[in-house]
Amino acid sequence: MKQEILTVKEYSDFLNNTIETCVRKNNFLISLKGVIGEIEDKGYQKYYVPFYDTQDRNIFLQLEAIKNLLKTEYSNKAAIISGYPSLNNFKGRPEIKISVSNIEIISEIPQETAKQEISLIKLFNKKKNDIKIFPVLNDKYKLFLIYPKSAKTLPDFKNQIRDIDNFINLKEKNINIMDANEIKQALNDSVEFNPNLLVIIRGGGDSSEFSIFNDKDLIEKWINIKSFKISAIGHSQDRTYLDFFADASLDTPTDAGIYIKEQIELIKEKEIFNKKLEENNKKFTNRERALITVIILLIITAIIIFFLK
Repeated sequence: MKQEILTVKEYSDFLNNTIETCVRKNNFLISLKGVIGEIEDKGYQKYYVPFYDTQDRNIFLQLEAIKNLLKTEYSNKAAIISGYPSLNNFKGRPEIKISVSNIEIISEIPQETAKQEISLIKLFNKKKNDIKIFPVLNDKYKLFLIYPKSAKTLPDFKNQIRDIDNFINLKEKNINIMDANEIKQALNDSVEFNPNLLVIIRGGGDSSEFSIFNDKDLIEKWINIKSFKISAIGHSQDRTYLDFFADASLDTPTDAGIYIKEQIELIKEKEIFNKKLEENNKKFTNRERALITVIILLIITAIIIFFLK
């Protein structure tokens, strides 16, 4: 059976129609719990505001509500909303929108926490397109490593990069990884070193131990560092804002070491290949020149012989 080939537009239309059919089929009143985003009065009759999930602030829906129902003082507050789902086609992309019929403000989520997390989401949205690629260097890589005082994370990491020691200038910073001020100071110290790679590692632990890596001031300092940033501060279930704002986020210190080793080895192999290719091109060019010279000499010789006859 021959597979049907669709254009991008045809496939996009198919997805839109499928979602729209599903939404219309299940067009019933629903109630959702979450955090209301920043409400800005732009002079319209209705507000269009993001409604964030209480656990994962990267997941949100769009709320549509009249001004009398959704008030500006509800910004960044936890709420239970009731409404009807509908499809909003934004620039060719289907988005689920909730037409709000009722809002109940709740106190389940502390307001300061909600404001901080919404603020971090805004930072993330601004920075998410600022994607860096692993730096390509001819010289040694300057690597600044931040690691905890009491753990085996350091050997786990260093054992993976020992084969590329000659390509790395490593500076280590041993800190209390549970102290936000020590982490911030370590980040300040890294700026003086001006590394190509900034790495922060720690082992796994209780989920509550990772809240420090969601601190807004710490994240802002982390974001503003220009180096290629790598985080490995827990296992796969321990995701923080520091991970989101890293250029590469790995599960463990061992994984971080493997990642750096593979990237540098790949770059160095490419350098060697390019050098060989350049040398071969030079050799080939020299052969071409020699061949052209021989041909010209043969032609000149043939002309001279012809005239001598």
